[in-house]
Amino acid sequence: MPEETPIERVDTAIRLLLSLLFLVIAEVAQTVLGILVAFSLLFAFVTGERPSEAVRNLSNQVTAYMYRVYRYLTYNDSRAPFPFHELGGALEPPRWSGDTTESELLRRTRHDRHDDDEEERSERV
Repeated sequence: MPEETPIERVDTAIRLLLSLLFLVIAEVAQTVLGILVAFSLLFAFVTGERPSEAVRNLSNQVTAYMYRVYRYLTYNDSRAPFPFHELGGALEPPRWSGDTTESELLRRTRHDRHDDDEEERSERV
């Protein structure tokens, strides 16, 4: 592992100021993401359909940006995120499997637990 060089005080002071700025930005982004999640859930509940691709892509972009901000804040990335560097794209494309719904997943989980309970009872006998 290469030896790390000490950080200059001026660089630390600049990073401190940027970190304070990005803490505020992270709170705003978290609020925006919370609003998007609430909208998406409400939309899906009312219409029975998933939110539009534009809403899902925006949510994905906000999530990716928050990830980059948190990496910078925790010294896991030396590059300050947007607006000091490019915004960057989503980390991975949205995934949606229309084949399995949440209610089906819950039923399967309950069914699997029921099967496990029956196996446990048969082992005790």
